[in-house]
Amino acid sequence: MILYTPMPLEIVLAGSDDFCPAYEEVSIRGRKVLIEKKDSIHASIVRIISSNPFDFLDPALFPGAIITFEAK
Repeated sequence: MILYTPMPLEIVLAGSDDFCPAYEEVSIRGRKVLIEKKDSIHASIVRIISSNPFDFLDPALFPGAIITFEAK
């Protein structure tokens, strides 16, 4: 990828060393998804892991959707 910018490289890449997402693979309603935990009960869907095209048409499962886990 080529990035054309008048800004110095140090400013463009500032904070990229601290970026370390923790992804977890879970099953939601029988479908495997990759999530990123936000806190102890909330997570954001990153990716749907499926070969079934109908899983991608589920309106509740889309990248960016916030899901809530029950507290144990």
